[in-house]
Amino acid sequence: PCLETDAASPEGYLCPQWEKSVMSKESPSMDPTFLEILACPVCKESLRWDEEASELICEACRKAYPVEGGIPDLLPESGKELD
Repeated sequence: PCLETDAASPEGYLCPQWEKSVMSKESPSMDPTFLEILACPVCKESLRWDEEASELICEACRKAYPVEGGIPDLLPESGKELD
């Protein structure tokens, strides 16, 4: 059902799990289930959520990926080098 489209939905899809959002609008915490399936686009290792910076961190390749409006930007070129 999560792959079906729904013309009535403003986003064009109907998925109760996704529509709940990966992030709460009231709190900037990342949904642990969503975090489990995310991987670094460069090295494919797990990502850690940095709530304060609103970034997903890859400890393996030392990159931080921004999350804006609850949407992670996981393009390899979007990752910034960590100190």
